[in-house]
Amino acid sequence: MRAVFVGLAGAVALGCATAGSGSQSTGELRDVAHNENGQMLRTTPDYAIGGSVSRPVDEVYASMLLAYQKLGIEAAINDPVNHRVGNTAVNVLHHWNGEDLSRFFECGRDALQTPRADDDRITFSVVTTLGASGAETKVETLVTARGTDPGANGSTVYCSTTGHLEALLLKLAKQQ
Repeated sequence: MRAVFVGLAGAVALGCATAGSGSQSTGELRDVAHNENGQMLRTTPDYAIGGSVSRPVDEVYASMLLAYQKLGIEAAINDPVNHRVGNTAVNVLHHWNGEDLSRFFECGRDALQTPRADDDRITFSVVTTLGASGAETKVETLVTARGTDPGANGSTVYCSTTGHLEALLLKLAKQQ
């Protein structure tokens, strides 16, 4: 069983190493592995997923505020001077914006191999930072999350982003 885990960890590490600093494919798992007991292990630190929009930073900032609003995320962080938008305490349960939470977060699997994200209460932080880069605006969004079992034991686990939320925000900002 240890060999299976080592192989899985190696494959995950190789996937992270070969991915480089480019953007990640939506829905691709990137920084967790499971040991033989089903315990989830982080294999890389959290990092922002980036992109760019071909408009001035102030216009993209206004578009990003609208993107957050369209997704139903209150912009508790609304900093036009430093071009930061976000919220560090969003709570969701089971589904969000018409999709299962496992589309957005990887929190491991339960004993029946069901994604925990679909059953747990997810608390996530999403913060987008914008920076002027010539005629373009560099966009970096950092998402971190944890899942809490709403049942009797209330256990909490780290959840990885799948990149889907970051991609949605960027897409919506480009459409404005």
